[in-house]
Amino acid sequence: MFKRWHWLFLASLVWLHGLGCRAEKNPEQAEWRLELIWETARELATPESVFPDTLRDAIYVANINGNPGEKDGNGFISRLTADGRIDSLHWVTGLNAPKGMAMLGDTLYVADIDHLVVIDIPAAKIVARHPAQEAKFLNDVAVTAQGTVVVSDYSANSAIYQLQPQGLELWLQGDSLNRPNGLYRSGDRLIVGNSGEGCLRAWRESNPTLEKLACPEHAIDGIAGDLHGNLYFSNWAGKIEVLNRTGEIALLLDTSAEKVQAADISIWPQKDLLLVPTFSDHRVMAYRIHYGD
Repeated sequence: MFKRWHWLFLASLVWLHGLGCRAEKNPEQAEWRLELIWETARELATPESVFPDTLRDAIYVANINGNPGEKDGNGFISRLTADGRIDSLHWVTGLNAPKGMAMLGDTLYVADIDHLVVIDIPAAKIVARHPAQEAKFLNDVAVTAQGTVVVSDYSANSAIYQLQPQGLELWLQGDSLNRPNGLYRSGDRLIVGNSGEGCLRAWRESNPTLEKLACPEHAIDGIAGDLHGNLYFSNWAGKIEVLNRTGEIALLLDTSAEKVQAADISIWPQKDLLLVPTFSDHRVMAYRIHYGD
């Protein structure tokens, strides 16, 4: 009888341990993998950036539709459904070469060469354009923990601007910035992709110096994060890597051999969905993130 209860007790411990492992799964100790869930039709026009609107179950895509630095009026924003259907190809028009985006309430902010374009989402129209002095290649947009909209200038100007009631003002500039590209807010930090030096840096209000987080030593395009505190970043040529909470970098995706780029990526955190605009491949591709399951 004792042996029987002894084995039942051990079996129970094993079962409970298994439940605990599933409940306490630690992404940084698992092997990530990506599963392609959907891809749009090749009807987009040089999609550079993608941004999920979790409030409206939609996805916005910035289409350059021409030269990334030319003021030709060809740029536009598309709207996708959550499952990748192109709901409105020319949802908002009248831009030049739109790139990074960020959302605050009912407003979508878009980097457009040397202007920050403001879009009223419910009305689907441009309501303001803010010029950035000396900027030549505005690239990405983020909203800081303090609620301030900021935009990076990837040109030799190497600066980050902030939106104030009177318009865009120079915010950060100096030796710590070297062709900043991707921006992403992670808690109280603003993560900056310093493409010129190939490093991820972080700004905090309590410590405004741009501390180095990691240096993959290649150009950094988009930056995104999941609900576990892991950071994902893309290399325009087609690579996507993850920086986990322990500071380790792992390669997740490499489509460079197929000449499928990975521009300004985003993550839909609640869906564990990685959204990748493929630039000259004219699609958006969505991958489910699996944390070793």
